[in-house]
Amino acid sequence: MDTTESKNNDVEMGNITPQDSPTATDAAKDEATNTTAEITEEKEVTDVKEEKVTEAEVKEEISTEEIIEEKADEQSEPEKSETTTKVKEEPIVSEEVATEDKEETKVSEDTIEELATSEEDAKDNTEVDYDTLSLEELAASLTELVSTDNIEKIKQAVGSIKSNFIKKIKQIKQDHYDKHISNGGTEDDYKTIKFEFEEVYQSAFSIYKEKRKVYIEQLEKMKAENLKKKNDLLENLRNMINSEENLNTVYKEFQKLQESWREIGLVPQGEVKNLWENYHFLVEKFFDKVKINKELMMMGLNKNLDEKILLCERTEELLLEKSINKSFLTLQEYHTKWKEIGPVPNEKNEEIWDRFKNASDKINERRQKHYEEMHEEQIQNLHLKTALCEKIESMMESLPDDIKAWNKMTDDVNAVFAEWKTLGPTPKKHNDEIWKRFKTSMNDFFNEKKNYFGKIKDEQMNNYQLKLDLVAQANAIKDSQEWKNTTITLINLQKKWKTIGTVPRKYSNSIWKDFRSACDHFFNSKDEFFKNINVVEKENKTLKLDLIERFGKQEFTDDSKASLEIIKDYQREWIKIGRVPLKDKGSLQAKYQKVVEKHLNELKIDSFEFENAAFKTRLESAEDPRDAERMIQKEVNYIKGKIETIVKDVTLWETNMSFFSSSKNADLLKADFEKKINKAKNDIKTFKAKLRQFDKMKRSL
Repeated sequence: MDTTESKNNDVEMGNITPQDSPTATDAAKDEATNTTAEITEEKEVTDVKEEKVTEAEVKEEISTEEIIEEKADEQSEPEKSETTTKVKEEPIVSEEVATEDKEETKVSEDTIEELATSEEDAKDNTEVDYDTLSLEELAASLTELVSTDNIEKIKQAVGSIKSNFIKKIKQIKQDHYDKHISNGGTEDDYKTIKFEFEEVYQSAFSIYKEKRKVYIEQLEKMKAENLKKKNDLLENLRNMINSEENLNTVYKEFQKLQESWREIGLVPQGEVKNLWENYHFLVEKFFDKVKINKELMMMGLNKNLDEKILLCERTEELLLEKSINKSFLTLQEYHTKWKEIGPVPNEKNEEIWDRFKNASDKINERRQKHYEEMHEEQIQNLHLKTALCEKIESMMESLPDDIKAWNKMTDDVNAVFAEWKTLGPTPKKHNDEIWKRFKTSMNDFFNEKKNYFGKIKDEQMNNYQLKLDLVAQANAIKDSQEWKNTTITLINLQKKWKTIGTVPRKYSNSIWKDFRSACDHFFNSKDEFFKNINVVEKENKTLKLDLIERFGKQEFTDDSKASLEIIKDYQREWIKIGRVPLKDKGSLQAKYQKVVEKHLNELKIDSFEFENAAFKTRLESAEDPRDAERMIQKEVNYIKGKIETIVKDVTLWETNMSFFSSSKNADLLKADFEKKINKAKNDIKTFKAKLRQFDKMKRSL
């Protein structure tokens, strides 16, 4: 090989130095651990020592110069320039555990790292604030996330969703339980609520765990394959060292081997150190053999300089990044890359390092300030939460003495709790203490409330005993045939029943049914008895005939309202008279109705208005509200049936009309049908108006 060819081949070899071999940081990076870089000033690359070679040696191989690997001078930089310590995997935002180890004026580096970790947990890489989402939205978000195949990318987001979901569902169920207890319920009769979105969440989370399991299995398999690949490369490198081939050819193969080594991904953690030591040893051995010349080395140094300039520019751009945490994590990646790049020309070493270090220091200072401000905010939260504790404790000094006041104070306490939940974490050393103080006050309040409503329950039990006594009295006389006196007695018992307060809910329906059953038994027997008294019915017939005669001769004034009241009085008297012989009932009712319609027409009073008034009068005559309700329901059912029948008739008539041909007779039939249809539709409107009236009557009972 001549000198020119040797020089050209040297240029083609590019940036190859012993420093191109991976460092311990490379190995750590290969294992994807979260170790972080330290900012340390690089030592200058030692001058290359030239060796004299004979012309024969030039012909045999490339001229040699030994290159000394650049190493970081870790003691040359002050301790404060270090950018990282290992971030603890601890949450900082929780109800019972906050994060803060430092006193008020200065936040320690450990505190900063703790806050940084909590900020990483609180801010997912997806830029979604899961704290603000509802449970349904959290379940939907998780379902959407697990549809991706990149399971590692969503790890932080899933963790945030899981934390928020568990916290919120726990709070909702606790609130539901507290409300149950505050309403007088007990732990024994409490039923846990179940939401549909819980199943959605569980289903999505199961999918995530399965995908995560598959991902880990594939990762371990890939690591084993990568280990084999790297061991194969080490064997190839041994062969290169012992190779007798042309140096340029071997060197090109070495470049490809280095590229292949970098491209191979993770290997099992336990093999990292051994792999690195073997690789580093063999690379050094290779460079000992090839002794790359100074020109080739300088090409590599210049290339490293270009890469470090680009890294400086990217680091300076991080100063514009809004996310403190993102800029810090990215800086750690850049420091790892800085160490991987290798040395630069000696005269540029200090300049490029100072540029990179200055940008790194500014990022660290911004981060330090951020977490100092966060610390101050936590101190402020401590003051605010202390004030809320004092507020609850003050309320406990003067407890209510009636249900309304207790409910009002419960609303006030819940409002304080709602305000508490809006506040962020407090310093870690105070968090447990302040939460315990607040929780104790809350528990004391609800225990006092529980005791008060326990006393109310005792009163309800007393009311229950009083009503049991009324039931016993009603059962004792329900078979009596002293109709008048027993009626009065039962009515008085009913009035007394109404004056007694509430009873426990579990007894309310059953005791009412027992009392009502006894009363209904007597009054049903009374009705049955009087059905068979012909004498009374004949007397009632005479009374109603007399009423019809008097009603027919009644004179009215022009005051329609007063006239309507007179008619209603006759209606009340008619109802009060009672039963008449069945054979005379229809004729008497027809005579009475005829007189009513006569007066209504003369007075021009709307029949619909009178019918409503008359029905109200009948309701007033009912002794039991339930009887009035049954009367209304009976009328409602009757009217609904009429409406249904009329609607069917109208549909049939309209269908028949469509078949009529054009003729004189057909037109007459159509006119007749149209008249009937119009009347039917008006009747429907009237009936619907009655239904609305009955609905109002029913609500007024």
